[in-house]
Amino acid sequence: MKKLSIILLLLLSISLLLTACADKPKGPAPKTATHVNVKKYMGTWYDIASLKTHGPQTGCRCTTTRYIWHTKYIRVVNSCYRGKDNKLTRVSGRAWVSPKSNNSKLVDQFFWPLKGDYWILYVDKNYQHAVVGTPNRKYLWILSRTRQVNSATLKKLKAIAKRQGYALNQLQLTQQTNCNN
Repeated sequence: MKKLSIILLLLLSISLLLTACADKPKGPAPKTATHVNVKKYMGTWYDIASLKTHGPQTGCRCTTTRYIWHTKYIRVVNSCYRGKDNKLTRVSGRAWVSPKSNNSKLVDQFFWPLKGDYWILYVDKNYQHAVVGTPNRKYLWILSRTRQVNSATLKKLKAIAKRQGYALNQLQLTQQTNCNN
């Protein structure tokens, strides 16, 4: 059963990357953060809410992304719990900072040769909250260093995404309670 979950996660990830890579932004591309300190961005982020119609995180709860700095790339580890038995699912990849992006645009790769865009649209000055999306505006993540954010913070982060042209009518809050980690 674990192998089947991993295979499904891999297939869904490939589907997500194909979709993210194939579509061009409609109108002007979203604006990214003015500057991102990559080393401050490293560490664990909790998925507070996300916009996606399908993909590797479908049916996930307690979703986290961990960024680990290496000399030539960033290791990315996505994990979540799924299913009635609350099984942990992980997928690892790599990311690179796009040149001349002030570190706000990353290119990630979970499965060779597929690559996807990962744009940091906003990160607060203390690196506690972030809004990340794809340039085609199909995928969006609201992230936090903590499992929960207050309603005012969530409202602010959603407003940032909306100003960037992301349709939030399908935004899904991520369950971050009753987690095993």
